Amino acid sequence: MIGINDCWCRFDSDDPTLAEQFRISYTHILDSLKRELNPQIILGEPFVLPALEDRRDWREDLDPKIQVVRDLARQFHTLLLPLDGILNSAASFKSPGFWTPDGVHPSSAGHALIAKEWLRLTQSL
Repeated sequence: MIGINDCWCRFDSDDPTLAEQFRISYTHILDSLKRELNPQIILGEPFVLPALEDRRDWREDLDPKIQVVRDLARQFHTLLLPLDGILNSAASFKSPGFWTPDGVHPSSAGHALIAKEWLRLTQSL
């Protein structure tokens, strides 16, 4: 689940990471993993929920990074856990704060949902 801290730093510290910089860094990490360990990799989309009003503004920065993660999942032939979609969908029937009080760090319920979806995804392995 790489990416949300890059987004957070833009809004918290005025330290933006452009999507292309993000792609280069993430590609380097994945290349290193493949070369040195050749593990089975699951990429988890970074996510943000509008649990706090200012988190809505984060979409403009995070959405391109989510697209990078999706592209890298295809490029590296990894599984993808679409957490942004999963959690935002869940927030349509329970408040965003139920899943993550600050929009980023999961609550117990958020962790349980992520674990459930992780298990569902990996059962296909």
